[in-house]
Amino acid sequence: MSKAVRLRYAGVVNFAAGIVRLIVSLGFVVIVTRRLSVEEFGLWAIILALVNYPIMPASFWSYWCSRFVARGIPRSLGTGIVITLSYLPLALLVYGLAAYAMYVFVTGWGLSTMLVFGFLLVIIIIFRNVFSGISRAYAPEVFGYGSLVYEFLRLPLAFLFVVLLYLRLDGALLTMAIAHLMALLVVVLLLRKRGLRWDGVDFGLAKRWFKGFSIPLIGIVSNLILNSDRVLLAGLSGSEVPVAYMSAGYSLRNPIVYGRATASGLYARMLRGGSAGDVEEITRLYFAVTLFMFATILCLAYPLMSLLNPVYRDAYWIVLMTGLFAFIQGVVGIFGPVVSGREEVDLKPDVTIVDFIKSRLFKWSSTAIVMYVASLVIGTVLLIAFLPFNNVVLLASAYPIGWLVGWCVFLPRFYRLAKSVVDFRFPWRDISPFIVAGLCSALCYFLLGSYTIVVESFWRDMPILLTHVVIAGIAYFAVSYALSPWLRGFLKAAKRFVLAEVLHVGGVE
Repeated sequence: MSKAVRLRYAGVVNFAAGIVRLIVSLGFVVIVTRRLSVEEFGLWAIILALVNYPIMPASFWSYWCSRFVARGIPRSLGTGIVITLSYLPLALLVYGLAAYAMYVFVTGWGLSTMLVFGFLLVIIIIFRNVFSGISRAYAPEVFGYGSLVYEFLRLPLAFLFVVLLYLRLDGALLTMAIAHLMALLVVVLLLRKRGLRWDGVDFGLAKRWFKGFSIPLIGIVSNLILNSDRVLLAGLSGSEVPVAYMSAGYSLRNPIVYGRATASGLYARMLRGGSAGDVEEITRLYFAVTLFMFATILCLAYPLMSLLNPVYRDAYWIVLMTGLFAFIQGVVGIFGPVVSGREEVDLKPDVTIVDFIKSRLFKWSSTAIVMYVASLVIGTVLLIAFLPFNNVVLLASAYPIGWLVGWCVFLPRFYRLAKSVVDFRFPWRDISPFIVAGLCSALCYFLLGSYTIVVESFWRDMPILLTHVVIAGIAYFAVSYALSPWLRGFLKAAKRFVLAEVLHVGGVE
């Protein structure tokens, strides 16, 4: 049954979506950061942070809904949709109150923008998250297709609304709403094409899901903490400006974050059994595609911040910290599906709350929440300590430092939890060629002097920076190909797949 999920295929499709997302999101972020004032960009980041809060409780049922749909349990889909529709009015009320509080105590402007576009985003994203969760467990590549649609639309829509129509902040938010809506429609249609249908409502299932509230509750609280840094930074500093600087730094970690898409098929595979070999294969794939991006972000932090907007370039060291903890997050993102996918406590017909609390799902989630709390406390203490200096870059770096410390300290704990479920080995021998290749690409950047480039004029300076990235990328691929037998075998298998299943030439093993 585990073979029903094509592990490499799902990972490659979703990573390809991530690469497209990387290219498009870079263009989108450049348009937003260069066309919006620092205050507008700060409000944009605050709105997106506030939208997350009322969406989080949907995990109470969407978490179990996706698992039950993947396992073919009748009426799981309909039950999840009905619960989501019932919750929507409360979600909008929560967002409205949060937006008004932010308007009164922090910004003093932009209330109509926060309400109109915030309500729109809450409605669309909550349903997109539910169906995306189902697609990850049911047909992982569908999530990638939805992401491709979302990213393909963002750049042209941003150019239309922000640049041509000069709608500024409203245009940026409208772009996101339309792109999310189209991605939702594509995911729904593709899931339907793959046989997923409305099959009624079973409130017995709903009762069963809410019995397991302790597992998604910890995830909800974790996400609440994880998304609180922007709100806390705005509230404690009394300004949206430090939020803009921190968000600019966060946006540049995306190339590393998208590398986690290589593990997109692992959860679905583990729900159907899975093995140590699957974990090791995804680990190789993650390091192969991510180490070059990791080296690039660290080496080009200064020019990349100037690419967004020269005003942010002095905050380049925020990129260094966010790049480091994003890479560690990606490694933990391989371990998470192992623990959650292999746990079967929710399949017990007479499952109790105590059963859930004793499960590995609870252990994983509780470890995550302890780490998030510790990281947020460290960041808050640093922020309070930095306040007297009245330095916007220093204020914006407080929470990134906290996250980096937290991920480094708790990484071994996450590894041991995953290892207790599936006895896999960490494939250091297969990864070492990519580490060497990453060092070679970093050496290219050093010899070329790439780290000194300042992108004052986009069309004049960006091609130079891009040329340096291409040269370093060629060096990374050449060294990886020469040193890694695994990569050579992977590319040969990919070639056979394209010839047999895409071009319909010859056969495939």
